[in-house]
Amino acid sequence: MGLHREYPFQDTVGWLKHMIGPTGVSFERLVEEQIVYATPPVQYRKFEAGGFNTPSGKVEFYSTVFERKGYSPLPVYSEPAGEPLDAATRSGKGFPLLGSTKRPAHFVHTKLRNIKALTKSYPDPLVWLHPRDASERSIPEGSEVEVSSPGGQITLKAKLTEDTQPGHIWIDFGWGNPTDGKANINVLVDDTHFDPVSGGTPHRLFACEARKIP
Repeated sequence: MGLHREYPFQDTVGWLKHMIGPTGVSFERLVEEQIVYATPPVQYRKFEAGGFNTPSGKVEFYSTVFERKGYSPLPVYSEPAGEPLDAATRSGKGFPLLGSTKRPAHFVHTKLRNIKALTKSYPDPLVWLHPRDASERSIPEGSEVEVSSPGGQITLKAKLTEDTQPGHIWIDFGWGNPTDGKANINVLVDDTHFDPVSGGTPHRLFACEARKIP
């Protein structure tokens, strides 16, 4: 398909060299000295000497790269789920809440869930609600909650927090693998709508509703 021409590496060794390049440690030195961890000295204001990594070497609000590829050179807002997310539209469809996702700090994305010490301290994905939203829905801390969206529904345990705004909930991601049988956040989002530039799907903002399971 010719996709390889756009990558800065062509094989495994090339990928490793690309990844460790910013540390200033060469792949050959890593093989010889078995360096386990290396951090180069912090350099501030590097742009004064070499500019920024852009075609002009300056901070660019107008992206000539995007323009050449046929995309808008300026940021343009579009509805992440392909439909309006204003409060009236969401409520009219029965999904008054806005959902987003977050990664529990215990894990690295979807990894490390096979480590018992970590899964023991954080065994299940949670839905984080503002106390006002939880009170309106009679959802107490730790209760089983069904979160639904136009795409489907999943079951999680409730966690109340004032770190989010009323009307906004967070859902832990990383579960839903064949081996854990836990709630899968992907069920709630429509992967037919994605950003044409980044390929990102609307996991960070989607309409939903939460209710306590009797």
